[in-house]
Amino acid sequence: MTTDTWDACDVCGCYLPVSEAAAMVDDRPVCKGCGGDPAAKTLEKRVGWAYWTFINARIPILSDRLNEQNRARFATLGWEKKARIIEQMIEKGNMI
Repeated sequence: MTTDTWDACDVCGCYLPVSEAAAMVDDRPVCKGCGGDPAAKTLEKRVGWAYWTFINARIPILSDRLNEQNRARFATLGWEKKARIIEQMIEKGNMI
């Protein structure tokens, strides 16, 4: 019999066995609810609450700063493409 260590999720604070963590951030576990579950049926559950919320908070910020033509084009993009654009802007230092 093996024993698993338990720790609090680094994002929401729920306790979980470390072996069931979706990810480890700086040696701290992140639960599947926050960090994502690759086996989940919905995109929101696959990417996790933390990433979903992070991106969704930035979509309107970016959209509001685009000109009318680019805002219309941006609105037609899927969520995953919008997320990639936001990630690239963060990597380049154009958005936080």
